[in-house]
Amino acid sequence: MLEPLKMAPVFKEAIWGGTTLKTKYQKPIVSDKTSESWEIAAHKNGQSRVCGGKYDGYTLNEISDKLKEKLLGDYVLKTSPDKFPLLVKLLDCNDKLSVQVHPDDEYAFLNENGELGKTEMWYILDAKPGAKLIYGFNKDVSREEFKSAVENGTLEKILNYVPAQTGDCFFIPSRTLHALLDGLLVAEIQQNSDTTYRVYDHGRVDKNGKSRELHIDKSVDVTDLSCGVGNEKVIQKAYELDGGVRYDLCKCKYFCTQKYVVEESIELETGNQSFETIIVCAGSGEITYDGGSMDINEGESIVLPAYLGKYKICGECELLKSYVPHEE
Repeated sequence: MLEPLKMAPVFKEAIWGGTTLKTKYQKPIVSDKTSESWEIAAHKNGQSRVCGGKYDGYTLNEISDKLKEKLLGDYVLKTSPDKFPLLVKLLDCNDKLSVQVHPDDEYAFLNENGELGKTEMWYILDAKPGAKLIYGFNKDVSREEFKSAVENGTLEKILNYVPAQTGDCFFIPSRTLHALLDGLLVAEIQQNSDTTYRVYDHGRVDKNGKSRELHIDKSVDVTDLSCGVGNEKVIQKAYELDGGVRYDLCKCKYFCTQKYVVEESIELETGNQSFETIIVCAGSGEITYDGGSMDINEGESIVLPAYLGKYKICGECELLKSYVPHEE
């Protein structure tokens, strides 16, 4: 019998990290520079594990290999048989991230040993007053102008700075220049890739006085140079449900993400085409399904097998649900 899989994350450190994942979500971090919690991950650089239930301790790769289409779904198994297609993270932006860009699939395959490109989305879980992020440019620039600005230290003058508030959503297609800045706690849903090209790192050095590696030539190769102004925030469409509200956030060929605000209970169904992932953004509740139930709490992440079928979420909570959209 299938059951939801609560996942134990993998933690990452970086110079921009902090301790918010511990203070807000009681994550068992040990570093005061914890930057990322890889909540649902099946990548060579990080494997989350099932926490509890009959598959306790299995990595996401191991449980995918064991359950195959029953976990992944018919469409996902057909289109992504060798790699779990999504990576779900929480990011603690205690300090600003580097200005960076991700390649598309074609460029990554040719230049990063067959790795995937990275299209992603951000949902702002918490934002301090005045928080901002970088999304593209404040005007159209030429490739020569972009490279010159990077080399001359004037890049910040042509970047598009965007205010960010709790509850905002941003879609970041591959080739979009971007950066999260300080004062943000973010849920990130992305392709299962760890390929990032840093363009500018604010002149920082680590505790050993060493600068982080930049990837200027590759960044110049792949960056979309069109202006980002006006294309930043996702318009969230609301749909009233029995027992709550659904907000449609992002849909692309890699993932579809919806926000649910559960006021009492809502009934959903996985179908057989794709697994679903859930991040509990706020509150608590319970998932009930054929054969059992599972408590869910703020800050937890769950994988729902594609063949789970009908399930109900009860309680008062806010969550993000993502899946791989399939061809009709």
